Amino acid sequence: MGKYKTYETYKPSGLEWLGDIPDHWSTIRIKFSTYVRGRIGWHGLKSDEFTDEGAYLVTGTDFESNQIDWSKCYHVSLERYEQDPYIQLQNGDLLITKDGTIGKTAVVSELKGYATLNSGIFLTRPLHENYLPEFLCWVLNSNCFFDYVNISQTGTTINHLYQWTFENFAFQLPPINEQKSIARFLDRKTTRIDTLITKKRQLIALLQKKRESIIYQATTRGINSNISMQDSGIPWIGRIPNRWRILQFKWMSILQRGVDITKDDQTEGDIPVVSSGGASSYHNVAIAKAPGVVVGRKGTLGKVYYIDQDYWAHDTTLYVSEFYDNDPKFVYYKLQSMELESWDTGSANPTLNRNLIHPLKVSLPSKSEQTSIVNFLDVETEKIDQMIENIQTSIGLFKSHRKSLITATVTGKIDVREEIS
Repeated sequence: MGKYKTYETYKPSGLEWLGDIPDHWSTIRIKFSTYVRGRIGWHGLKSDEFTDEGAYLVTGTDFESNQIDWSKCYHVSLERYEQDPYIQLQNGDLLITKDGTIGKTAVVSELKGYATLNSGIFLTRPLHENYLPEFLCWVLNSNCFFDYVNISQTGTTINHLYQWTFENFAFQLPPINEQKSIARFLDRKTTRIDTLITKKRQLIALLQKKRESIIYQATTRGINSNISMQDSGIPWIGRIPNRWRILQFKWMSILQRGVDITKDDQTEGDIPVVSSGGASSYHNVAIAKAPGVVVGRKGTLGKVYYIDQDYWAHDTTLYVSEFYDNDPKFVYYKLQSMELESWDTGSANPTLNRNLIHPLKVSLPSKSEQTSIVNFLDVETEKIDQMIENIQTSIGLFKSHRKSLITATVTGKIDVREEIS
């Protein structure tokens, strides 16, 4: 932040999470400055009452870049909206999530009709004209607010922002004209940072597509572009190398459903328990020998893992119980190429059914060619994975800079009153 000016004089705020503030700033608590309301229960509201028309029902998942994406909102009847006048939204209201991912914010704007809240959000409005909702929004996005929450809720494991905790938050109060300057400055600067992050995420998506394409091409048609090809007779497979076979997946490898294990049964040991989210904990008994391949059956549906040590396959997975002398790593890559997530059962709880996968037709090279393909893909995917990791690191740095800039600005560590760019 060295390129920005600082204020001439500072004074102690008397608040652990805030530190020194500019000499002419003051502090005030939420409960003395702000109207705070949340939905008290659901009044019997059920999800089957959600509609495509009527009053907007705003949830935290509708928040995006401190705004509400009205196109994502559910709707409820006007009768439901009128049941609780204390949480009927107005333009200019500041919302903050209090459950799950706490601290997400949105300022209500461009409201085109009636709107109310779900039970996971606080509605706030200034009681007086001494602060702007846009300024408080940036304060709530700063480190000082989250430091306050961590200090206030030390010892609790519940991810919930209690109303008494929120109302006792004391925050810094610059003059209104400075609040406007701070809000405009942060709107501009964070938009630039967010644009850069979006571009980097788009690059990651392109790299992931490239990775998928390389795996599909190699495991379906091989890595030798000069080899003679033949028609597979399967429209979605197309042409394959002459020496490759077409067979049902069950004749290449067999998928078996994993076995449930309770938290109480999990102990420290040498054997990882592999769930649909990957290796999650340890147990001292194995049901499958390395090397192994595991597929997410529930949860992270269709996610494929290669396991290089003995493991316990959890009930949320399918694991390869028979490789038929095929290269296990080739089977791992082959499963990645099959878009397994599209083969769920279509039920309310999406599940990957191995009986739908076993009959699928696949192309299969000889064992020696499988190993050549594996060696090629290990190198190529490692290159892409490293590029993705580097980009993700840079995204983390951008996010850290964004948070630091917000904190420094709203706490007066830098003076942005004359900043125009």
